[in-house]
Amino acid sequence: MVASAIQKIMDLKENLTISVDGKTYWADNHKEVKPAKKKHPQYIGASTLSAIKQFAENVETIEEYPMFIHIVGPQHVQLQCENDEHGRRQLLVDACYQDTDFAFGRHYDLEDFMIKMQAQFVSNENTKALLMLLGNITGGEEQTQADDGITQIVKTKAGVALAGNTKVENPVYLMPRVTFPEIAQPERPFILRISGSQSKDVALFEADGGAWKLAARDSMMKWFATNLPDIPVVG
Repeated sequence: MVASAIQKIMDLKENLTISVDGKTYWADNHKEVKPAKKKHPQYIGASTLSAIKQFAENVETIEEYPMFIHIVGPQHVQLQCENDEHGRRQLLVDACYQDTDFAFGRHYDLEDFMIKMQAQFVSNENTKALLMLLGNITGGEEQTQADDGITQIVKTKAGVALAGNTKVENPVYLMPRVTFPEIAQPERPFILRISGSQSKDVALFEADGGAWKLAARDSMMKWFATNLPDIPVVG
């Protein structure tokens, strides 16, 4: 009885597949038998473009499939392999920029706004001029405003020794830190609004329609063309 059972199992095993024109198919559903897919290793997470460069320069090839760079967005870039024999792409490095927590369109307390400006924006002449204006407002004991939607005039008065009108011209051009540090941060226009009975709430509203994202992508394309000229870039 045991021998009979073993023979039956062997007969089933032999009939599991059939061959037609050099290809092997499963006997029960007639689907082609394909070799098991290799399991790709876990990708490397990173936060800079330099990490992609370092990896690519130290790995010539991955299983004979050439590498390419995919610019997913201004804060996300991937290093991948071309399709393997199963039509799959292997993700090698996934670089994501760690964005700041500055919220455009939100009114900040003046003190918080000035701190964030110094910590999360590139320091240039425009940034310094804006900080100086805001510093004058904090030093005033009385403030009045005139606003036509384009230019705000903030009148500050400190005691009896200082009185003056400070114009806030819009848009203001600033460079927030919004993309990878290896490339120049895109300069873009913002609408500055100062509100509150004591002029102590400040907000920046984006005014470029998202054009900075295209500028960042172009800068990344140039960076990779210089630093990894032999690897194609798509984005």
